[in-house]
Amino acid sequence: MRRLRDNLEKLFRLCGVDEERVEIKMPPKVITILESLFKDNSLCTFLDSLDSQAVLAARELSNRQLDLWCGKETENRLEEAQEKLAGMEDRLEEMEKKLKETEEELAHSMEQRNGDREKYEGEMEKLRQEAEGKVDAAEKENEENIRNMIDLRNSLFMRRDWLKENKPEETFACKLVENQLQETANLLNKAGVEIQEDTGIFDCRRQMAVGTRSTDDPALDNNVAEVFRPGYIYKGKPLKVQEVFVYACER
Repeated sequence: MRRLRDNLEKLFRLCGVDEERVEIKMPPKVITILESLFKDNSLCTFLDSLDSQAVLAARELSNRQLDLWCGKETENRLEEAQEKLAGMEDRLEEMEKKLKETEEELAHSMEQRNGDREKYEGEMEKLRQEAEGKVDAAEKENEENIRNMIDLRNSLFMRRDWLKENKPEETFACKLVENQLQETANLLNKAGVEIQEDTGIFDCRRQMAVGTRSTDDPALDNNVAEVFRPGYIYKGKPLKVQEVFVYACER
């Protein structure tokens, strides 16, 4: 009885319900004597069943709260990455604007100096190099943020695969991970990243085979059977090659 009460209290705490413990008193001796004369195990069986159900319910609630916490942590990381990308875009626009203003100021100065072109070109080149250096630094930082986003998306793929193999019944967690994968894909597309999920004939120049799938159909031989991980291209530069499984004909 006390074990059942403890398990129910744990279940109520996980559900956020305030519980108040009721004191369990010993029954009078007369009732004890009557219980010894008329034994009925059905109540004990019911209480044992209720205790088992309370333990299972508490375990399921604990697992669900853990999945919700993991999902919240991932969402926080997505929000931070999105803020960084937005900040880098603003900084790039501001630098381009300053570069344009500098060029206009130097052009006006050239007109005022009546032909002091050599000096102007030297100053112009120096300022352009400084501005290009800052833009290059910002572009490198932006590319690093994109790489971090790709690593985060690969972590989400691994979590999705783990849930499908180990907890297929956790549809809520699976749907949450799928939504987060779509959000990261949207952020990467917005940043100018091309996501490759090509099928058809296997191309070793753009794809890497991580395994094979057996087939007895010669028409499928050397074709992509499954995309294991997408590929990513940023401004014509491959950041990560596409990983696929390839059909292999056994005939």
